[in-house]
Amino acid sequence: MLVFDSLDNLPEFSDSAVTIGNFDGVHLGHKFVIETLTGEAKNRSLQSTLVTFDTHPRLFFNPENQLQLLSELPQKIELLSHFSIDNLIILPFRQVASWTADVFLEFLVNRVRMKLLIVGKDFKFGKNRVGDEGFLKSMLVKYTFELKLLPKFDFGGEVVSSSLIRNYIKEGKNIEARRLLGK
Repeated sequence: MLVFDSLDNLPEFSDSAVTIGNFDGVHLGHKFVIETLTGEAKNRSLQSTLVTFDTHPRLFFNPENQLQLLSELPQKIELLSHFSIDNLIILPFRQVASWTADVFLEFLVNRVRMKLLIVGKDFKFGKNRVGDEGFLKSMLVKYTFELKLLPKFDFGGEVVSSSLIRNYIKEGKNIEARRLLGK
């Protein structure tokens, strides 16, 4: 896995399948997304590219937030290295926080050479989080890429999320938290 942590050091990418997210904790839901990414990339002869951020957006916009991260950036990189991801792009959030959804999508299509985007149905991105399912579908006409929307990942009757895992940890339910983290 090649890691790029600056907008200044990005290489010329080959055509890519891309997913975007915080991937805090790299839990079972994230693993589902990543395995879908790497499988689709392999089937389509594309590079698999995961885009994440150096700072969690909730901490950037509200520094007083008591958000307890499940994994700091070095640990997240280590967890992601266990997958067959070709490229990991760590965007400096302070530089991209003002990007509109259109600017962000243009970056992915033109700079990362995105041919396939894989995200959850509830995924939102760009300034004011206006880049949602409807926006992405409307952009399929403007840009040449495919969109694969994934359902929420259910495990044992629960929708897996970093927030749920944080709540389990806060409540002292470490066994439940570890189960959703895949440990």
